Amino acid sequence: MAGRGGALAGLALALAAAAALRLPALGGWSLWADEVATAGLASLSWAELTGTLPWLETTPPVYYLLIKGWTALAGDSDAALRVPSALAGIASVAALGLLCRDAFGRRAAFWAALVLAVTGWHLFHSREARVYAILTLVFLLALLAGRGFAARAVRPGGSWVWSALGLAIISVLAAWLHFAGMIAAATAYLYVLLLMLGRRSLDPRAMGRFLVAGMAAALLVLPVLWLAWVLTSTDEYDGMAWLGGLGYRFAAVSLSRVVLLAPPVLDPWPVLGPACAAVAALLVAVLAWRSLRAGSRTAERMAWAGALLGGMALFLLAQAVGPIVLPRTLQLLVPLVAGLMGLGIAGMRPGVLRVGLFLAFVVSQAPGLHDIFRTPPDGSDWRDLAARLAAAPRDGSVVIALDAFDALAFDRYRAPGGPVADLVLLPAEGPELQRFATARLTSATPVAPEALLATLCGGAMAGSGLLVVERLSPLLDEARRILDTALRPAGAQPGAASGSRSLRLRPWTPPACPARPSAARP
Repeated sequence: MAGRGGALAGLALALAAAAALRLPALGGWSLWADEVATAGLASLSWAELTGTLPWLETTPPVYYLLIKGWTALAGDSDAALRVPSALAGIASVAALGLLCRDAFGRRAAFWAALVLAVTGWHLFHSREARVYAILTLVFLLALLAGRGFAARAVRPGGSWVWSALGLAIISVLAAWLHFAGMIAAATAYLYVLLLMLGRRSLDPRAMGRFLVAGMAAALLVLPVLWLAWVLTSTDEYDGMAWLGGLGYRFAAVSLSRVVLLAPPVLDPWPVLGPACAAVAALLVAVLAWRSLRAGSRTAERMAWAGALLGGMALFLLAQAVGPIVLPRTLQLLVPLVAGLMGLGIAGMRPGVLRVGLFLAFVVSQAPGLHDIFRTPPDGSDWRDLAARLAAAPRDGSVVIALDAFDALAFDRYRAPGGPVADLVLLPAEGPELQRFATARLTSATPVAPEALLATLCGGAMAGSGLLVVERLSPLLDEARRILDTALRPAGAQPGAASGSRSLRLRPWTPPACPARPSAARP
């Protein structure tokens, strides 16, 4: 009883740490671009979410349906939109603790849960209104269900059927939350297979049951797979096509940063950031080796490590088929790394060494733990921009955004009675999601680059100039170049920009409109 009470106290401590880092000040900064997309898309009608959006957006509709239901109860404030992710992040710490308790024992479970509670990558996505914290929780639930199935598949009777069905349903939920959820599902089944092989329990009867469970999940996932194929193969402007330009080098860097638990915020910390990343990588390497060293390679440990390596391989395989590897999609691997670290810390002697290693890991996450409460994830502070605009003289300038969700954010945070986004600069062909979002969610009008001058000179330019919303994202570099090409030949000139680190307002002088021919007098 004392051991169980200590285990519960340890898990409660880890959960308290997770909550203390995830719940405070959830509305402390404005939504960033992807979170604005969450708020906007979740405001669509149920029919649009299930009928139109799946063919335009690269995240399946289940997450937006969940957020729509949540906001109907809690409202759509910045903090409210982030609460589901925060709660999922806290629950993930509990799920990892339970999983590691069954696999490695109570001490390892405590340290693994505590490591995940303070890991920058997991904390980062537990405090944003996106799907990744929820997807990570579902993945951990799939691993828990997989352990139950692995135990029941070798027993006589039909109890394995319900375990197989539960594993299949959770796996399908992961796939419907995000296309990377298919990798989560495959990794969970790989974990089950490796666990059964390591226990030498994969006799013909158990193998048949495992195949039945896998086929059930595969059949239920087929609609998601088909939807992903349609999105990525029939429209070059949608799917994950924009990732193609990042290449394999970006994929390799992203994979190494996430697996080695480098702090997610490095740019504002030119010296300390890389130093912390090096410390984290060293700790991950040493503790993973410690947990898997010769003489301790039990079935449980090798199945866990095999699931981690298999998940990495599946991401790289998916990258070869269609670009998908980003730090946020790789979040599924973070709890597996945290589990190995917890196992490695638990095996250290004496206790003070365990505490010291954990504190060293906390220090390695310092940039993320510091900045997560101080700056927006991408450095774009829409509230600051709105305050600057409210303090500026009202000159009736035409407001141009380079992205539909930038226009939506501009409208969301503007001062009462302040200007709204007038135009969104979009190519004549694609992307359809941008065109749909502009029409349904903003007050702006989409305009092609070749029609921009005619639109401005045809009546849109009622004020003394132009005001361009600039979010400094590599994805918008081409849009800025197109805007420059469209305006400079007509005599328009950019002025000095004002704003925060990655979000600015830049005034332009109005272009010289061609004189309209006057009607001939009789």
